[in-house]
Amino acid sequence: MAATFRSEEVLVGKAPWELKGTLTVPAGTGPFPGVILVHGSGPHDRDETVGPNKPFKDLAEGLSSRGIAVLRYDKRTKVYAQQSAAGISMDGEVVVDAVAAVEVLKAREDIDPKHIFVVGHSLGALLAPEIAVRAAPVAGAVLLAPPGRAPWDIILAQLRYLEQPPEFIASVEKDVELLKAGMLGDKKLLGAPAAYWRDWASRDGVAMAKRLARPPLILRGERDYQVTEEDVAVWKKGLPRAEVVTIPGANHLFIQGTGKPNAAEYQTPGHVDARVVDTLSAFISGR
Repeated sequence: MAATFRSEEVLVGKAPWELKGTLTVPAGTGPFPGVILVHGSGPHDRDETVGPNKPFKDLAEGLSSRGIAVLRYDKRTKVYAQQSAAGISMDGEVVVDAVAAVEVLKAREDIDPKHIFVVGHSLGALLAPEIAVRAAPVAGAVLLAPPGRAPWDIILAQLRYLEQPPEFIASVEKDVELLKAGMLGDKKLLGAPAAYWRDWASRDGVAMAKRLARPPLILRGERDYQVTEEDVAVWKKGLPRAEVVTIPGANHLFIQGTGKPNAAEYQTPGHVDARVVDTLSAFISGR
């Protein structure tokens, strides 16, 4: 596979938030379609490493072996964890840097500026349409496991699914009620301040996607317990023309597994299902 593309180091954004990244460029002469990969929540590296798994590396190398240039970069909350600890917004955590990544691609002669796509995973999928709008013109967006419910509803559903201690769930439920009532104060919900959760809840991905010239492609793993059919239903209702693809047997990382899905399986080595790469490649290439 390595012979079908080359990798080079790039920089995304400007001081004081400059981020290192990797651009994989197909072999041959361009200009090529381009993709930026946008991480989920939490402090991720450019590969979106979870245990032994590197889903963004899989996606980048898979797409670049099919003629699509891909930019992935280290997330601000990982590189500048200490500076981000005091509190950060959706713009600061995700959107601003992703828009800057699109600009990196637009400035390159080997990338076709009319065929640049934003591909987001989880929280990055929710924000991908907004990133595409703010980085316009962008050819389209791909949403990998996009949340559709309020973030606190998703968190509580996950805690119940994972059968966390009842007293812990009860304490989180209490904090959520305080948050929704505007009475959480300086207390944090699962390590993040109230302003962060309210900012997340205020982002309307469906409304942003309606502003795009082309409906997004939406993918979900069949065994994903973090983003469920309930989430996808929100996108289907709001965007009836969008293509929605479910990958059989895949979890939240789009890696194959068996049995009841759980967090422990993310520590089992695997690779992103080839059907994900094939589906993305067809959408981006216009096939």
